[in-house]
Amino acid sequence: MDQVVLEVIAAVVGADSAVYKVTEKTFSSLEDNPKNQAPLKLFDNSSTRDSVGTFQILPVMQDRDGNVVMVLTTVNASTTVQRGSFLFWSWSKTSAWMYRAAQQTVLNESVYATVRQSVIKKLGKNAEEFIDDLEI
Repeated sequence: MDQVVLEVIAAVVGADSAVYKVTEKTFSSLEDNPKNQAPLKLFDNSSTRDSVGTFQILPVMQDRDGNVVMVLTTVNASTTVQRGSFLFWSWSKTSAWMYRAAQQTVLNESVYATVRQSVIKKLGKNAEEFIDDLEI
């Protein structure tokens, strides 16, 4: 599944892009580090039900011009046979179907600047509290 996500991202922004490389490194770190078994189990529990899995990955980077670029990547899959974590499993065409899509989004700073203060006001303390509650 991790390779499918990388293929989708590469189709949108290219395999040489920073977004692709960061996503690839993240997957490699998750798969190769035994300390990540708990986060992978949490991922599996929240992304799969029975034989169906669905998830989104939103890697974000800055482009050369300083714009924030996000690649919204989504995968839905169903399989009759699954081995291992949903993110790191293999399948055959006879035992699975898959939907995948991605869209690149660029934050236009000049447009966002016109509403920035309204967004900050509307979020209030919620944004800070959300970030403070994250376990990193």
